[in-house]
Amino acid sequence: MNQWILETLAILPGIIIGISFHEFAHAKTAVKLGDDTPKLQGRVTLNPIKHIDIIGLICLIIAHFGWGKPVQINPYNFKKPFRDQMFVSLAGPVMNLLLAFVTLVIWGILYISGLFNGLSENVVMVLNTVFYLTAQINIVLFVFNLLPIPPLDGAKILMYFVPDRFKVLLMNLERYSLIIFLLIILSPISEWVLLPTISWIMNGMMWLLSFVFPMFG
Repeated sequence: MNQWILETLAILPGIIIGISFHEFAHAKTAVKLGDDTPKLQGRVTLNPIKHIDIIGLICLIIAHFGWGKPVQINPYNFKKPFRDQMFVSLAGPVMNLLLAFVTLVIWGILYISGLFNGLSENVVMVLNTVFYLTAQINIVLFVFNLLPIPPLDGAKILMYFVPDRFKVLLMNLERYSLIIFLLIILSPISEWVLLPTISWIMNGMMWLLSFVFPMFG
């Protein structure tokens, strides 16, 4: 039980930061493109309280998949509704990918600067774990949200590129989204596709940064 509590505390920073920045990116992009709906609803903020959905947070902690409060937009306020809605959808996952990279950079800077040297071994281990998991969780959010399943961002991005008849098909899939998510999580798809993709991105970032921060080598 104590181990579960420690693991939960270690992943909480990554989850809260990841969701907050993800939804903020959606809101900020929508406002930049001409829709003030997120601004009127107080979503153009990094305040986690505005973005965290309690049930989604619990699901992330327990089942390692979950969600935040969706940012509401009005695409009719955009100059080019389909294109701009695609950009708004893309902004969230891209933010998570950038966050993962920035987290690793900050971790590397702190490590080589010697700021960890005066700390106890246990504290250093905790900090290393939190930084690693924060980067990893943001990569998980990046990959998961790009799945082409409504209402995930991936489906909204794909909808911009496919013919109209496929747009209708994607929209109709939303009624089955919970079943599809459960099948992905419980089936080998997660082990064969999602986990290797997450691992490949994480290892790729660490390899790239190892030229600057030898600790990642």
